[in-house]
Amino acid sequence: MILFSKLTKWTEYLALKFEKVNDSSMVINQNDLRDVFEDLKQESYPFAAVVIPSSKGDARDEDNYGEINLILFFILMPTEEMGDYASRMSYMNMMMDVTAQIKQDLRDQREDEEAPFHDIFDKIDLNSFHTDPERNFMGHDGWSVSFKVKTMGY
Repeated sequence: MILFSKLTKWTEYLALKFEKVNDSSMVINQNDLRDVFEDLKQESYPFAAVVIPSSKGDARDEDNYGEINLILFFILMPTEEMGDYASRMSYMNMMMDVTAQIKQDLRDQREDEEAPFHDIFDKIDLNSFHTDPERNFMGHDGWSVSFKVKTMGY
C-alpha cells in the first residue's frame, strides 16, 4: 500500500503545483467528502479530493510481496455555481484541462527519478487510467480519475 504520509504530501502538491486547483484534501469515503464540502469556501474551488486508496495483494512469490493500489481523485466545482449550460460546459472544459495536466504530471513522475513523487508513481499501470465526467456528484460537477499503482514490500 502507499504510505499515508506520502499520499498526503501528493494531495497537498495538487493545490500547490496546479494553478487551477485552489484547494485539496484527502478523504476516506463519500461521507467524509460531504463533511469536507461543508467547510469549503467559494475560493477553495476548483477543488481536488483524493480518496485513500484501496489495495489488494499481488505477490510474485513469498519473498516478493506487492500490492495493487486503486487511486481515485476528483476535480470538482459546486453545481449551483455553474449557472447555464454554456458556463457549465466552460467550467467542465477548464476542469478537464487541469485533469489532463495532472494525468501528464503523473506520467512525468513515473519517468523522472528526480521527481518528488517518483517513489509513489514509478509503477503506475498506464493502461488503468479511467476518467469520468461527474454531474451533480454530491452537488458538484467535474471529473474523476482512477488508476492503479503497484507497490512492493509493504
